[in-house]
Amino acid sequence: MLCENCGTVINSGEQTCRNCGQAPRRRSRAGRIAIIAVFALVVLAVGGFLIVDNFVLGPDEDFFEFVGGIFGADAPDNGTIAVPVPSPTTPPADGATTPPVVLDRAQMLNIALATAESYLRDNSRNTPFISRLGHLFNAQLEEFVTIDTLIAQGQLSADFADLNAQILYLRPGDLSIFEEMQIGNGNRMQIFLASPCITGINLVWGDGSGVIFRENLNWLFEGLNPEQGMIRRPSSHEQIFANALNAITFHTRGAFDDLVDRDDVRFLAINDNFAFASVSERMQSHIMRHYVLRRHGDFFEVIMTEFENIWHYIIEINNILPDFDFALLPDFDISRNTLMEGEVFDAIIQDIRSDEMIHEDEAVEFVSGNHEFVYLVFTDGQRFLAHFRHEFGWSHERIASHTDARAAMTRLNPNPPLYILRQE
Repeated sequence: MLCENCGTVINSGEQTCRNCGQAPRRRSRAGRIAIIAVFALVVLAVGGFLIVDNFVLGPDEDFFEFVGGIFGADAPDNGTIAVPVPSPTTPPADGATTPPVVLDRAQMLNIALATAESYLRDNSRNTPFISRLGHLFNAQLEEFVTIDTLIAQGQLSADFADLNAQILYLRPGDLSIFEEMQIGNGNRMQIFLASPCITGINLVWGDGSGVIFRENLNWLFEGLNPEQGMIRRPSSHEQIFANALNAITFHTRGAFDDLVDRDDVRFLAINDNFAFASVSERMQSHIMRHYVLRRHGDFFEVIMTEFENIWHYIIEINNILPDFDFALLPDFDISRNTLMEGEVFDAIIQDIRSDEMIHEDEAVEFVSGNHEFVYLVFTDGQRFLAHFRHEFGWSHERIASHTDARAAMTRLNPNPPLYILRQE
């Protein structure tokens, strides 16, 4: 210690200062403990919101209630977990056990983050992963990807079951609007690991970390809720049907025109905020376009198009509109299917006329098909469905409506090409 009078160093065994002769004042053991305790509290207060080792749930348990309480109710009561990790260089002697390597929570979060990123990268080629309510979601299995998922897949050891963290899938730009988040405004989805800490929710991502206030993150999740009103398919006689088609016509041609003579709607579904449409031009039924529209009351604007040939195009929609409800999508996919045109149609039409099922003066209003089915509508309102069988070739029958055509195709094929029909 130093002499308080002259600053000379006093060794622990000396009773007085050898320079000035003054006796040093020594703090009691209790006083030293008090100072250490105060210092520790200061460290926690200053750095607690950045250090995930200080892992304490807040008084309210509303974190991620929006997704059904994926988060556990209690956090572990310590900041470290012993995880057995075998030595990469020196194998243990016979009968010896590998000592556990103690990982703190920050290390475990980083390991879980890297594992989730690898899982997404390795499986995204064949599996559509999207963001749902801000979380990583397997759209094919219709389930969230969690720490338990990675454990079940053998990507993480069972020791990570108590990590109390969630796998988020967000655009950095969605988080940059909050003042407490120091992050770029990127618009591509990426993985985040989220865990509650004493001052909010600790987020860890590929090149950084930070803390977001709990209420801000819950507000963000609420804004990403895809359930936005009842979904319905309006008939072609409703004004809102025409309004949606008007928006598509204006987008594709730069002006409004007579939609009845120019476009055929294969599919249209709407909710309170969005619409999804599949449209082809009249007598060019082999060329079909998908459209995502934003709804403003009774009117619409086109947001996305020309993605119909992309496999798992829901990923493209999700990157731009993470709150889009995929229940709006049609139950068919044209990205891997081919629509026919030309001579086959002409032969079927001629067969129908030859059987005197339609008057010679009646023109074809709509025709569309693939290698198995062809659906036809004539100007007098009569409808026909043709079906190809290898042993007999093409046969046809009169159909009352597009609904009956759908039912007839389903009886012959459990996975029929519904995209050849026209919504009426």
